[in-house]
Order: sequence, then structure tokens, then C-alpha cells
Amino acid sequence: MTGSRGARTPTSRLPGAVLLPPALALLVFGCGQETEMSRRFDAERTRWQADREELRIRDDFGGDLPPEKREHIRELHIEVDREYGVEEPPSSASLANADVARRLRIAGASALYAAELAAHDDSNEELAEEYARIGRVYDFDREVAIRAGIGEGRTREHLGDLRGALDRYVSLLDGPAARAPGRLGSGDLLLLDLEIHSGLLARRCLAPEEAQGTIRRVVRRIERRTDGWDANPVRSRLKRRRAEGHFLADNWSEGLRELRELADSAGSAEERAELELLLGEVREAAGVDRSAAEASYRKAAAQGDRLMDGAAARVRLGDLLIRSGRAWEALEVLDALLGLGARVLEGRQAEALVLKARSLVRLDRWEDALPVLNRAAALEPRGPFPLVAAALSMRRLRRFTRPVSEPAIVRLVEVAERVPSEHRWARVPRPWVEVFREERTRGAWRDCVEDLLLAARIASDQEVRSRARAEAARLAEERLRDVEWAETIREAAVKGR
Repeated sequence: MTGSRGARTPTSRLPGAVLLPPALALLVFGCGQETEMSRRFDAERTRWQADREELRIRDDFGGDLPPEKREHIRELHIEVDREYGVEEPPSSASLANADVARRLRIAGASALYAAELAAHDDSNEELAEEYARIGRVYDFDREVAIRAGIGEGRTREHLGDLRGALDRYVSLLDGPAARAPGRLGSGDLLLLDLEIHSGLLARRCLAPEEAQGTIRRVVRRIERRTDGWDANPVRSRLKRRRAEGHFLADNWSEGLRELRELADSAGSAEERAELELLLGEVREAAGVDRSAAEASYRKAAAQGDRLMDGAAARVRLGDLLIRSGRAWEALEVLDALLGLGARVLEGRQAEALVLKARSLVRLDRWEDALPVLNRAAALEPRGPFPLVAAALSMRRLRRFTRPVSEPAIVRLVEVAERVPSEHRWARVPRPWVEVFREERTRGAWRDCVEDLLLAARIASDQEVRSRARAEAARLAEERLRDVEWAETIREAAVKGR
């Protein structure tokens, strides 16, 4: 539920549930005096009706849950909690009754699902307090307590209270809900992911020395949580979290050793491609010999032409070869990649085209590079690279035409305007690799903002200048999360600079 809001129905959040339709209920319980068993059944029936209503709506809307319908479903789950839940934590004696325990677990799960639906639309103090209430009242349900604690911390992150969020995560990781049971459950995997997220957050909001202390505790807890789980079916995920903990602590050699062991024991081509790609990326980031990173990228690519991570490895290999002064080799790699088809290239085609154009520029073939940049700029701008392509074209034309061609400036602004607004909701816990890779694109987004500011300075049309500044401010705020820079850009626009 936390970290993924797809089309999975909320019923799946109640393991082992057997929800009876109303007709069967009358046969089972009749219409006699209300008992704890009948109360449990009423809770199950009301929850079943809410889940059935959500399924009906999703069927009508192609699997989606529109905002106005989301509020309707939220109200149904609030009613489950209101009617069958409790206001204070239940006693051990009441939970000893299996029907009471089952009814309260249903109520707690519905309360949590209602909060998650509300989090789609807004983050506010009231929502943070609701998550805190759920975690406090239903703390006997370990899964609900863990997810409610994460929800509260995530809400505080969105409100800008990073230190408050970190404190909540740490209290959860050190609290009773974090004590591992006899078997490994989904809550334990969430806690492992939260350990990494907490270390990343510490780097953002704490002084370096304090952050390092937090990260050292994260590494110790990860080692403790994963101890004895090497034979578990999710061993790969566990070892990867251990490696990421080492990377957080800047212990690159130990982290690389863990990843190397995983890659060597990978059971499928898909897993080998994924791990070899990550090995190459980490080796580059750690400043390890480029030849080792290149070898990992080539191993990933060799796992198969139809693998997404193999395609990503070819993109990284092309970039590495360009930076190593081997533009001709890079061009061969990128041409082969671009011939693999749209499915494999999904989300990477624009970057591959930009790198191909840069290879051609290194080979003094600008006349061939410009059409390639035009192709990249015409693609859907899910990432920065269509915008990078339009900016490279504008800058190149500016070198040879005075004044620069106005259509090139206009196209840059139009591509920027096609970049979708980034939803303020971010998944928590965020994977280390997602943040690690995001750092690579931050430089590209920063260059895009600078290029839009250049366009605003050199454009002859006032409207184009205004649009360029507006997009520069938006991307600075949304993609770089640099609110101060965004405000500076907006203030300068008001003053006419």
C-alpha cells in the first residue's frame, strides 16, 4: 500500500480473509441477537461491499480510480473503521477473542487504506495525525503499525519537516513493530527499505557528522535484520540492502563485493543484466577504474538484446565511451542499441539519441548531429533529454547565426512546456538505486534550466521570454527541488530582468 498505489484491490491487504456475501451470511448467522461473531461478520460484509464497489468503479474506468470516486471509496472505509473499530488501543483480554481480533484488524486495515487514499490528493497535519492515530490504536497489527508509521513520516516529508520525518522513521525502526518475528514477512522487507530511506534522508537534513552517525546505526540494524536469512527466497533483496547500506556509509569496496557475489550467483539473464548494470554504475560513481565499469556494462548488454537493463547498460556504455574519447566506438554501440526497437528502448530513446549526437559532434559531424537532435526533441519528454536535445540545437545555431533563429528558441520553450508536472507525492521508502540514478539526471535538469534562462535573455519576443522564465522556474522547483532558485527566477521576471 505504501510506496505503490496501483490497481491491486484493498482486499488483498487482509491475508487469509474469507469474506462472505450477504445472502450466505443469513444462512450462517440468522437474525438473532448480536454476538462478537456476528459483529465480525458485519465488519467483513461491510468491507466486502466497499471492495466490490471499488472493483466496479475500476472496471468502469479501465483500472483507474478517479479523484471523485476515490473520495467515495475513502468514505466507505472510514465508515468501516468508525462502525467496527476502536478509539483507544484494545486490551490483551479483548484481543484474546478471535472474533474481536479479526474485526479490529479489518477496521485497522480500512482506516489505513482510507488514509492512503487521502494521501493521493493532499499532505497536511491532519493526515499526519490520522496516521499516528492508526499506528497507536492498531499497534497490535504489526503490518498496519509499520505502514501507518511510514505514512506519518512520508506526510511530514511532504510538509517539509524532514527532521520530524526522520525522527518518526527512527522511532519505528527502533520500536516494538520492528522486532522481527519468527518468519520473514512483507513488513520486514518494508523496514529494510526504510532503513535505506532513513540513511538517505539523514544526508539531506542532518549535519555531516550527525548524518554519518545515523548511517552507521542504519548499517548495524541492516546487518542484524538480515542475519540468518541467507537461505530465504528473497536473499537477493536482502543482500542488496546490505550492499546499499555499505554505499551509504561510503564503504564502496564492501558494497561492490556484495553486489559481485549476487551477480555471480544470479539465476536468470534478467537478474544478471540488472546487477551488472548496477555494478557498472556504482563503479563509475566510486571512481573505480573505468575499464571495470565498462566490463560490467558489456556483461549486462551480453545477457540479451531484448532485456530492458541490457539496453540501459548500452546507454551507459555509450556515455562512458564518449567521455573516454572513443566516440567512434560509442557511435557503433548506440547505433546497435537504436536498432533494437521501441519496446526495449522505452524511456531511453531520447538519451540514446542525444549521446549519438554528441558522438557525431566529437567526430566533427555536426551536419549529421542536428537531425538526430531534432528526433530526440520530438519525443515525449518524460525525462530531461528531449529538452537537452532542443537546447543543444539552439546553442549550436547560436554559434553560427546572429541573432539566433527564433524558431529554435521557441521549440526549446515548447519542449519544456511538454515536460509533465511532477506529482508532489513521492514513494516512501525510496530505493537507494532510484536516488542514486536521480543524481545523474540532476545535472541534466540543471543545464536545462540554465538553457531556458539563456533563451529568455536572447529571445526577441516578450511572450517567449516570459514563457521561458516560467518553465525555468517550474523545472527548478519540481525537478531540482530548488525552491530558492525558482523564487529568484520568478522575482527577476517580475522586475523585468
